[in-house]
Amino acid sequence: MLGAYAPFSIGYKSEIIAAAVREGSKMAQFAEAGVDSITAGFDVYKDSFYSPYTDRGIGIFSEAWDATEEGDVSQCKKLQK
Repeated sequence: MLGAYAPFSIGYKSEIIAAAVREGSKMAQFAEAGVDSITAGFDVYKDSFYSPYTDRGIGIFSEAWDATEEGDVSQCKKLQK
């Protein structure tokens, strides 16, 4: 994708900037494509870090935490198996 911009550099160092990105998933795509800088709103940055696997992991941890009594580590060892 970025190779298309090479003829326009005319010997000057140039950088590709993705401005006003509106979706978190697009940030990863731009980074993979080799974009040098990305500008986006704070909510878009937060969205770019979201993963359903994180929510799943938090749920598993919360269930395990709630199943243990305070100071009882034996339950934690059982849950690791």
